[in-house]
Amino acid sequence: MIDYQQKYLKYKAKYIALKNQKGGNGKKYVEVTVNSGTIISRSGIKYTNQCMWISILDYLKSINYNNGNIDIDDIRNIASSYGDYPINLNGDFFDSIDENHLAGLNRVCDFYSLRIIINAVNINGRILYEDMPEIIGNDNAEHHFRISKFGNFHFQYVTNIIELNLNTNEASKSVKFKGNLKCAIPELIKKLDNNKERLTTEEYEYKLHYLLEFSQLIINLEKEKKGIESLIKEKKILLTDIDHEYAKNEKENEISSFLTNFNKLINEQLLEVESIEAQIKIINKNIDDLLS
Repeated sequence: MIDYQQKYLKYKAKYIALKNQKGGNGKKYVEVTVNSGTIISRSGIKYTNQCMWISILDYLKSINYNNGNIDIDDIRNIASSYGDYPINLNGDFFDSIDENHLAGLNRVCDFYSLRIIINAVNINGRILYEDMPEIIGNDNAEHHFRISKFGNFHFQYVTNIIELNLNTNEASKSVKFKGNLKCAIPELIKKLDNNKERLTTEEYEYKLHYLLEFSQLIINLEKEKKGIESLIKEKKILLTDIDHEYAKNEKENEISSFLTNFNKLINEQLLEVESIEAQIKIINKNIDDLLS
């Protein structure tokens, strides 16, 4: 008979180990409530690219605001003053430099008494520009929390900040370009070189630096995505075995609880895959911007 508890703990441990494979050469990294930017409201509307509002919703739910009776529609309605002011539409990213979007964010902070510190992070969750966060809301607000920002458009509620144990050998390793990039890295550099004459040395070096960094981010994302998809595949195979045992086992309640736990992990990992794909899309847009 399968030892369901040991199987569950084994795959949960593998998942946590995968999530904890953090790198970088900074001092701190964030733990977040992962969101893909997609959510279905209680009214049945499917929203996409709403990660800023979802991050705020995740925080408010974490403190049991209004006994948990709060929805994405509530936050968007406050942000737009029930349609009187423009904010990002369904399907559009929240843009942290758009005045209308920022005004909506400030209305949300005022209404819910929030003070938000927004930290830029890299793909490993390492905080960038630690001494220069974006701060939204009043110092005297009742609720203070952090949101991470990856690139310009992906936001997630920060649940914890952890000190990194630096590994300088890993941080100094040469970049190896082996990933599902938008196109081969030599071709990207060639496109940049075609515009070299109209760029200053400083501009060229800046663009080249970030071109290589963005490319490495995609490699890391693809690696993370592959690892998560591998775990999902293993769990689905195991679920088949559990279903088979379930049909002939008397301990139906015990097995049912493990099935619930496994499915919960799978759903969480599927959302992470969606989030990774959204981030890759953002990075490819940044690559386009660099080469424009």
